[in-house]
Amino acid sequence: PEKFMKRIIDSISSITKQFKIVITYGVSMGGYGAIKYSKAINTTHIISMMPQWSINPNEIPENRYLKEYNQFSEFLDDMSIKKEEVSGKLYIFYDKYYQEDKLQSNKILNIGVKNFVFYTPFVGHTLGYILIGTDFFAQLIKMVLNDNNIGLNNLVYSKIKKHPLKYQGLIRKAILSHQSLLLRVVQNLPNNHMLFENSLFIEESKRILKLIKDRKQAIDLFTHFKYLDVLHILKFVASQNYKGNL
Repeated sequence: PEKFMKRIIDSISSITKQFKIVITYGVSMGGYGAIKYSKAINTTHIISMMPQWSINPNEIPENRYLKEYNQFSEFLDDMSIKKEEVSGKLYIFYDKYYQEDKLQSNKILNIGVKNFVFYTPFVGHTLGYILIGTDFFAQLIKMVLNDNNIGLNNLVYSKIKKHPLKYQGLIRKAILSHQSLLLRVVQNLPNNHMLFENSLFIEESKRILKLIKDRKQAIDLFTHFKYLDVLHILKFVASQNYKGNL
């Protein structure tokens, strides 16, 4: 919130005003901050991945951050990103099939700032776990500074294509709406495909497991992946009334 950022921004801007090029970078909430405070620190380029525009439910129909908003609502009521707060060219990355991130990103793009948009299909909100690494980041900065949008497209797409989280958003979408279909196709995914570890995805995973009638099939389904919290899932499988032994 702005109330808590002023001293930090003042400190940063006293340094950044000495430079011709200033790049802000952030993911999710950090992506929001990279845009929100860009003008305050004399930014020339903004790299923002899956940013929020606002978490105020009175401004946008988004409930992912309702707990945080309710806890600090007195500081967050007027915290949406405004055009006059933004400076520099905006490079924004998000999965256009992930509705919450699409909603937030479109709100930002609609304020009318100069931007370059990269859609990252089917990775959902896990993009910040994919587009990482020192070498990648050095190349990313080089592409941005050279205004090489085609090269940037190729760089990001190549990074996503090689990453075991690349199907994350597609799997989560299938879990929510096409569980039976997912059961038939999931075995064809690469053995190294990584399922993201968070409480939401664990609960969604349980929806699939409840559709399976055989305990061995349930175990095979999730041990087929490089699952980050496989022990939690195996405990859930053990608690279910499947045919066969664990």
